[in-house]
Amino acid sequence: MSVLSVKLVHEAFTSEALDAAVSDILDASALAAMATTKGQDSYIHTAYFVYTETLNLYFVSAPTDVHVVNIGTNPSIAAAIWRESGWGEDLRGLQVFGACEPVSPLSREAIRAMAMFVRRFPAVQSIVKRPGEFLSSSSLRLYAIRTSQLKILHEPILGHRQFVTVDVKS
Repeated sequence: MSVLSVKLVHEAFTSEALDAAVSDILDASALAAMATTKGQDSYIHTAYFVYTETLNLYFVSAPTDVHVVNIGTNPSIAAAIWRESGWGEDLRGLQVFGACEPVSPLSREAIRAMAMFVRRFPAVQSIVKRPGEFLSSSSLRLYAIRTSQLKILHEPILGHRQFVTVDVKS
């Protein structure tokens, strides 16, 4: 379990309980379903992700993909991340809300995020030898979700069907 550097505050739960719930879900989940919009049209895609202690989520996509084109006109994004469980048993999931933006390929942020991808998904190492070079020479780009709000469901820690909404502040 990782420790978050952001403060999650809710009147009914300790920051430690919220941190544990969020970290448990993020550590156990490799995929996020992300929703974007363009005008009246909505779109959803699934992507592998990594995250930082400040709850920035990173994913890699092609700049021509529909969801990336959508964030170019409206950076608002929502993501659903869940931890597998039996039907109706010990439910655990997050709804993540924030803004999405591209990350400069040779920035420290990009290199750190791509190194996180290699650690979390060892198979990535076969295509990522030098993170900055991969991003600058590939048709893929790195995107960051800057999380502003979470809706947490973690029955073992927060209680049966207890949805908890918290703002994310650094």
